[in-house]
Amino acid sequence: MQNIIINKLEKFLQSHKRFKEECEIVYLMAEIRKILDFNRGSSCEFLRFYCNWVLHNSLDRKRTTKLLSEKFESNIDFTKSGKEIARDLKSKHADFFKLNDYKRV
Repeated sequence: MQNIIINKLEKFLQSHKRFKEECEIVYLMAEIRKILDFNRGSSCEFLRFYCNWVLHNSLDRKRTTKLLSEKFESNIDFTKSGKEIARDLKSKHADFFKLNDYKRV
């Protein structure tokens, strides 16, 4: 089954050099998520997070909150305002928010 999904993804990616519609991204992330589900022990935590982010309107499972807490908690200064904290997080973690780890070179 995993090979079938990979073959479908390869064909999809060959025919979609650039994504024009949101539904194309949703399809891609859903199929990637299926592959990740086959490989539960893989170290693709953030890729799984991005897939979940696309597929769900709420990310409140313990696994997700722990992942985000570990990523951002050390950068939050509670003596600052919410706007300042958001600005700091955006600045310090721009690559995360821009999905730079997953962009083509």
